[in-house]
Amino acid sequence: MDGGTVSTEELKRLHTLYVDLRSENYDLSEKLKRKDTELNMLHHKVGKLEEMISSANGKEKWNANELLLRKEIDVLKGKIDVQEEEFRLQQSTLMLELYNLTEQCQHYKEQLSSIQQPGAVCKDNQKKADHPYTVQEKEVNWNCVNGNSEIDQISPLSNHESVQAHMWELLEAKLDSVLEKDQVQFTDQQLQALRRVISDGLSLLPSNDLQHRSAERSVVHVSTQSDSQSFETKIEHLQAELAECNEKMNKLNSKLIEQDEQLVQKDNLLNDMSRLLESKIDSFEVEKEKFDTEIKHLKSDLDCLQEKHIEAQQNAVDSANQCTAWETQYAELQRLLEISEDELKRLKNFHVARQQSWEQEIENSATELSNEKEKSDQLQQQLTSVHRKHSDEISVLRKIADLKKQLRTETKRADLLQEKIVELLKDVGGSRADDMNELFSNLKGESGSSSSWSFLSGCNKESDKVSLACSDQESVHSSCIMSGSEMIELLERINSLKKGNYELQEKVQMLEEANSTIVEDLVAKNNTIEQLLRERHSSSSSVKGFLERMSAEWFDNDLRTMNKKLQRILEDTLKENLRLQKDVENLSAELARLSTAVPSLPAETTNVCKTKKLNTQKRIILVFS
Repeated sequence: MDGGTVSTEELKRLHTLYVDLRSENYDLSEKLKRKDTELNMLHHKVGKLEEMISSANGKEKWNANELLLRKEIDVLKGKIDVQEEEFRLQQSTLMLELYNLTEQCQHYKEQLSSIQQPGAVCKDNQKKADHPYTVQEKEVNWNCVNGNSEIDQISPLSNHESVQAHMWELLEAKLDSVLEKDQVQFTDQQLQALRRVISDGLSLLPSNDLQHRSAERSVVHVSTQSDSQSFETKIEHLQAELAECNEKMNKLNSKLIEQDEQLVQKDNLLNDMSRLLESKIDSFEVEKEKFDTEIKHLKSDLDCLQEKHIEAQQNAVDSANQCTAWETQYAELQRLLEISEDELKRLKNFHVARQQSWEQEIENSATELSNEKEKSDQLQQQLTSVHRKHSDEISVLRKIADLKKQLRTETKRADLLQEKIVELLKDVGGSRADDMNELFSNLKGESGSSSSWSFLSGCNKESDKVSLACSDQESVHSSCIMSGSEMIELLERINSLKKGNYELQEKVQMLEEANSTIVEDLVAKNNTIEQLLRERHSSSSSVKGFLERMSAEWFDNDLRTMNKKLQRILEDTLKENLRLQKDVENLSAELARLSTAVPSLPAETTNVCKTKKLNTQKRIILVFS
């Protein structure tokens, strides 16, 4: 019985030790979880700091302080990794020792269950087993409540990034606590099921107590000695094992104390690290604010640069379009330049040919003018000779007028001889008529022009008048015959002069036609020059204007030379026209004198000369205009 009581006390003590160890294990596991969460937080913060440092390093160069911080962070990471490995090793060793203890306790429980009564042992085990689970459940609930309160306190500050990270960590801790709570609930359900099984087994025990007691009584006497010896050996063995367990527990307690001290040191280190990290975080936040302000300025500069880049792109596109348009215009202008060069070459060739033709025409006209000057000189000489001859004839006519007066006086005196004179005059009139008919036939053979016939008819009328006057007069037959011969000579001379005059008129007409053609050519050339100048001045925006600007110097020089040559030609032609006009005026004056001196000349010649004179004057005025 003493051995049985000792064994139960030792078992209770072992059980309490087991429970304490288990509670301490749970506490250590919770601490380890907290440390793991703190390490994760530190890793997260270090990752953020690294990201911030990398972003800052991407923007600016490394400084000496940043390099030192980086080195310190690397050293802290190495220390944290070493501590994690130590924690893992300690946890693995603790778990192995706990596993061994649990196996030993189970072995002891089996041995005690075979020795002691199962009912009391089960109840004690149930009560002792319920205790750690209830404690664990209370701790889990307390952790949940604390986590909720912390989350509620931190929720208004969830806008900040660090607070949000801490909040996420608390939520993870809450989830871990909820999972532990679920595990505890599951273990409670398992314990309740065991309790039910044990209660069912205990309910069956009273019916079998009598049988056991009878059996024990029957067996006690037989196995008292053997049992006492075996119990003593077992008790000794158990006491030795308990001593060993106590030694192990002391070792474990010493290890736990050392671990607690190490944890305290690590907590201090972590607090220092957290302070350093907080200070560094504050400095990094200040630097981050600076970087944010710089980034804002850089963004504003970037926006300005982008706008300028867009404007530059648009300007580049516009300039490219303008370049393409200019290239097309340049190609067209080159094509037009080639065309204009071809036209200029053609025009030059044409102008050269025309200039040569004009020079030839000018030479021909100069030769003709020289010939005409010679002819006009000859005509002037002839006119002077004719004028002299006509002066003699005028004197003769004056003498004839005087003789008529004398005849009229003599008619009064010779009334008696009137009949004889009439008969004589009749005879003289027949012969005179015959002579006049012969003269008219000669004139018809020499010149068949209408103007000569009109002139002769006028002369015949004058001769008839003279003959009638002579019939009234009392002149001598011989004097009448002299006047007729002189008239015939005069008519011949007038016919010859008329022929020369007609030739001169024809030559003058030829000269006027040549002058008119020259004047028309000059007017056309002046018109072309004026059109070219107008086009050169007016087509500043057109392609011709551009081409004229390109070739302004040499083309202007060509135009000036051409204008000078044309002006010289015009001056020469005008001088020649003025000379011809003077010659024509002299001829017309002489013809007028002849017409006044000799009334037998036709009035048509004077009219023709006047019209030709007016036409030449008009053409000269047009040329000057």
